[in-house]
Amino acid sequence: MPIAKGWIVLHGDEGAVSQKGGQTALGLALRHGKSVVCGHTHRAGLSGLTMASGGVLGGILWGFEVGNLMNFKDAKYLKGGSGNWQQGFGLLYEAKGKVTPVFV
Repeated sequence: MPIAKGWIVLHGDEGAVSQKGGQTALGLALRHGKSVVCGHTHRAGLSGLTMASGGVLGGILWGFEVGNLMNFKDAKYLKGGSGNWQQGFGLLYEAKGKVTPVFV
């Protein structure tokens, strides 16, 4: 689903889930050819990949995982009560044809 110029929203389980924040979303971005915002992983991270050939910049693909706002005490299904998860949320600012991802 398009969310901003050059960006789509996907669910994190639509690709290979990485233990490194931002990498699940970047893998989805490479598959779809657009920058991706995703949830589901409970991780926060922003990863980019510059697309270039012969010294010509083709653009940058971004993978943006937006964390979670859950109460970790409710994660009784996890061993030790926590996972490799980061709390927070993500925003996309769009102005003058550019999109800026920000994690809060």
